[in-house]
Amino acid sequence: MLLRSELSFIISIFSPQKQAVTLFKRNYLNRFDGMVLGILWVVVMPCLPIFIYNILQYMGVFALTENGVPRGVYLSLGIVVYYAFSESLSGGTDLHLSNRNEILRTGFSKPSLIQFSFLQVFADLAIRMLCLVVMFQVSGFPLSLKIIFIPVLAIPGILIGHAIGLLLGLLVPVYRDIRNMVQIAAFYLLFASGVFAVIPDTNLFFKILKLSPVYIAVNQSRWYLLQMPEFELSILLGLFAFAIFMFVFAMVIFSRAEKTVNSYL
Repeated sequence: MLLRSELSFIISIFSPQKQAVTLFKRNYLNRFDGMVLGILWVVVMPCLPIFIYNILQYMGVFALTENGVPRGVYLSLGIVVYYAFSESLSGGTDLHLSNRNEILRTGFSKPSLIQFSFLQVFADLAIRMLCLVVMFQVSGFPLSLKIIFIPVLAIPGILIGHAIGLLLGLLVPVYRDIRNMVQIAAFYLLFASGVFAVIPDTNLFFKILKLSPVYIAVNQSRWYLLQMPEFELSILLGLFAFAIFMFVFAMVIFSRAEKTVNSYL
């Protein structure tokens, strides 16, 4: 059973935190201050992967369609869900080192820092959604109202990414190489996440990859949005349940260890 302190810690993560808003304004919205394009970079950077893959399609590098869907749109839907996971993983892993000053000098609470990480992920997700709408219009592929459910469909990946990242982040102040390992893993996992194509059942290794929660999140979300017959509601609901359990489990461990970690910062 959860102790009262652990339950309080988890609840505080999802309660409005003024410190999280302060960090969001300073470290997210104003992080490109001093540059010529300024806040425009806040919009451009999250959209770059979508722009690049759609440009590659129009240059003829990719096939024109994937299951009857323009290849650029098919990839973009997967990218939006995958990057919600990978940014959560990276943000959770970097939580202590990236916010070292806030933790040691200004006394920012850990729930507010976690909430700030969530805000960054959802902000980038919202920007990519707008970019996705533009890509739908450019491709001429009909835009379904189901696109408004993307933030909900991204929740499992966001929870799982933060769960893994925050647990690894407890070790980062001592073993800083973990940050590089996570960045490498996040990059190469993109190619095993189903973003580019469905993984075939040709060998045991591929079958194991298809059991990955990230692979399931990417494909079930995309199949739902594109109204494909491969979509299975029971699998998606199971993924939500697994993600919630994993996040709560990770937060219990994090709440017990986070104060000890401060001594290594």
